Amino acid sequence: MCGISGIINGLADEYTSFHLKAMTDPVSHRGPNDVGYFFFQGDGTIHLLGDDDTPPEVYNTQLSYKPTRPISEEEHLSFNVAFGHRRLSILDLSPFGHIPMSYNNGRYW
Repeated sequence: MCGISGIINGLADEYTSFHLKAMTDPVSHRGPNDVGYFFFQGDGTIHLLGDDDTPPEVYNTQLSYKPTRPISEEEHLSFNVAFGHRRLSILDLSPFGHIPMSYNNGRYW
């Protein structure tokens, strides 16, 4: 079964990408095959990041929801809403099962 974590950030920006990664890492046993992070900022900017456990072929797909780069331990990206996903590949072993996924217009995640 996959693992998921999330944070809804208040106006104080008290949480950063560092905190989401720290929440997602302990559930790595729930999804050892892939990891993805989704960060939404109030101005509409979306950041999609991977990790050391994100397979290299995921970065090279044509998916609109592929991560752009690995998350950095030192990074403190601010956001309003964020999700961390750990994927356990059982049925779909291809990179097309990477999470988080979006609807094809990118509005729904």
